[in-house]
Amino acid sequence: RSALRPRVPPAALLRSQGFTLLEAMVALVIFAAAAMALYGLFNTNLIALARAHDVSRQVPAVRHVIEMRTAPGAEEEIRLLFAKVGALCVERFPHLFGDYRVEEVDGFPWYRTEHPKV
Repeated sequence: RSALRPRVPPAALLRSQGFTLLEAMVALVIFAAAAMALYGLFNTNLIALARAHDVSRQVPAVRHVIEMRTAPGAEEEIRLLFAKVGALCVERFPHLFGDYRVEEVDGFPWYRTEHPKV
């Protein structure tokens, strides 16, 4: 034996070989829980992004329909119906439809805006 190398007891050598099975399983459970939480956040953000994309495509079409169907040239029943639709949109979504002003033409509301292409 070399005088420079200290003698290591066999029990201490076995303990310093690596992780125990229990430690590895606990680490795996912690990693899996963190991964599931991150996936949940990622999935929620993807759903919100898809909804925002859908709304951004549909709002211009709804605005156009409200403006055209409440115009004086439209039929009376359609003007009444879309005047109610316009009122609901302005009430529920003021950040998207708040720029409308309502004019009375022939006794029917006409939804107009200064920014028809917004």
